[in-house]
Amino acid sequence: MKILVASSGGVDSSVACLLCQSVTQDVAAATMKLFDGDEKDEQNLTRAKKVCDRLSIPYLVFDFSEEFSKTVIENFKAEYLAGRTPNPCVVCNKKIKFGAFLQTAKENGFDTIATGHYARVEKHGQKYFVRKARDEAKDQSYVLYNLTQEILSHLLLPLGELTKNEVKYIAREKNFETANAKESQDICFVPHGNYIQVLEKLCDKLPPEGSVVSSDGQLLGRHNGLHCYTLGQRKGLGIASTAPLYVVGKNLEDNTVILGQESELYSKKMVVRNVNFIDGLSLTAPLRCRVKTRYKQKESSATLFPLDGNSLVVEFDEPVRAITSGQSAVFYADDYLLGGGVIV
Repeated sequence: MKILVASSGGVDSSVACLLCQSVTQDVAAATMKLFDGDEKDEQNLTRAKKVCDRLSIPYLVFDFSEEFSKTVIENFKAEYLAGRTPNPCVVCNKKIKFGAFLQTAKENGFDTIATGHYARVEKHGQKYFVRKARDEAKDQSYVLYNLTQEILSHLLLPLGELTKNEVKYIAREKNFETANAKESQDICFVPHGNYIQVLEKLCDKLPPEGSVVSSDGQLLGRHNGLHCYTLGQRKGLGIASTAPLYVVGKNLEDNTVILGQESELYSKKMVVRNVNFIDGLSLTAPLRCRVKTRYKQKESSATLFPLDGNSLVVEFDEPVRAITSGQSAVFYADDYLLGGGVIV
């Protein structure tokens, strides 16, 4: 087995490199260059290289900046301009971190890839499945719902049985420079979570200002462009009110942001498109499962109903808050990932 580990210069991928050496001595690591980074990006490359030197394994850099721009960045722009709220990490995992990375690994003579994601890959019979990490607080299975049987057959996730504290302990024991590296929760190309500023740089033309209205149609004020607002938002609305108001909708046709009470954010049904099931099959009959509509959200009991065109309807047992177009709905049975898709 020849393993290529995706190395970000963080503690998780560093320990993944070490653990892969217990499987085979034929291990290398590669960093994916996704865009013209800043000083922080260079620091990550330097740390990743130092870990590889300490482990005496080859280190590579793959330049995926063109593919990243065409897929992840363009999708990010298009979704926001269409009034939706995308999850670019899901797109990146599908197209770049597992898609392009596995293809390039094969072209370089590797038959297996590994990453520092907190999740588990298991084989039952002739099928591969994704299971939540043992450390459920760090579980990242939500962003892996687009994985296919082909990718899973070439994938190792060495951290799935470890807790984050155990990973940090291993890194300190090995004196990895990454052991105490500060971890960012931001999207890699959206520093400090300021996606509006990023959109202003990326887009030649942004959605114009428009009216803010109440859910019963009363004019409340003006907004700065639909891309500046997301469902459930309460802060930064610039509207005076005796009771808390939330963004409960956006109307692209008349360019309005709709505000209402928190109770108006709850709904029991949604349509999901571009559905992928981990087992490679399609839904042909109603299916009971548990569903997450955001990364850190708790799962809710629901029934899936198949539609034509790789889409389905999700009906929740109880209303769910702020179901947001463009985000991902991800399906689980116990701690196994069934699949997911994009909320319409």
